Amino acid sequence: MRLHAILVLLVLTTAGCGVSGGSGQVASSEASVDAGLKAFEERRWEEAEQQLSTAIGNGGLQPDLAEAAMRSLAVCRIHLGKLEEAKTDLQQLQQGATEMDLFWLASAELALKQGDTAAAKKAIAEARKCNPSVKLSEELQKAR
Repeated sequence: MRLHAILVLLVLTTAGCGVSGGSGQVASSEASVDAGLKAFEERRWEEAEQQLSTAIGNGGLQPDLAEAAMRSLAVCRIHLGKLEEAKTDLQQLQQGATEMDLFWLASAELALKQGDTAAAKKAIAEARKCNPSVKLSEELQKAR
């Protein structure tokens, strides 16, 4: 399973780097991530989902940027009620994630949206194991 996650991140970081790809493709992907993360911060979930999906689909992203894009995409989908897609995103991300506290917070948001408060609390506890000073969203503060 860990090998699968590593391969997913490898594909995300190398897609679009062939003869017809190149730095223009990478710049386009990075611009889509930037636009997606800005929309994410402003809680414009549909726009963020579209931009982040485009960036991930284009590929060529550095691993840390690809991870942030995938995690943010999952959270967008949670807010849009696309829970199965968010679950799939998080499953793909789990084995290769380096910022596990943020992964667990996204997992807690998914569990909470699914009505599973116990799983949300467990994910929050996992996030705190990784980073005791992790900041919870308003929604997650209610689950504690």
